[in-house]
Amino acid sequence: MNEFYYNNIKNTEEVLVSLEKQINRNSLFRLAVIIGGSIILFQIFQTNNVWLLLLAVFLILILFAFLVRRQSQLEKNRDENLAFLRVNKNEVSIIEGELNMYDHGVLYDNGKHPYVSDLDIFGPNSVFNLVNRAATADGVERLASWFLAPSSKDVIVARQEAAAEL
Repeated sequence: MNEFYYNNIKNTEEVLVSLEKQINRNSLFRLAVIIGGSIILFQIFQTNNVWLLLLAVFLILILFAFLVRRQSQLEKNRDENLAFLRVNKNEVSIIEGELNMYDHGVLYDNGKHPYVSDLDIFGPNSVFNLVNRAATADGVERLASWFLAPSSKDVIVARQEAAAEL
């Protein structure tokens, strides 16, 4: 299992290096379009040809908008890969005995609950900490509610079947 995460980390880091180069190259292209476009517009303006000037402005704006859109897509892709890298590094950390980066569920620790305190259900070194991969507050809330309340046999079987599919 460790090898799986290490391969993901290695591959993602390589993709991130490539994406950073693409992002930097795209930024330089945008700068070149602005500088080059300004020079071209100045030269066309000197000819007093309004239609050629409007065409050049239109083409420069289209090219610049394309590069801005491409930059946005590259940055989104980079952010997704950074998140994937973070998740894989977290899994390696957990295997090595370090704490999970996700919520430990300390808010749900209730000393009056019949078994929560005795079984270390919530907290830094708890069952909740080992199981939780919820990235949203609603997901953490739902998982905590599953730990706090007993479930029927049908619900337990359905959850086990869903986990087996993963």
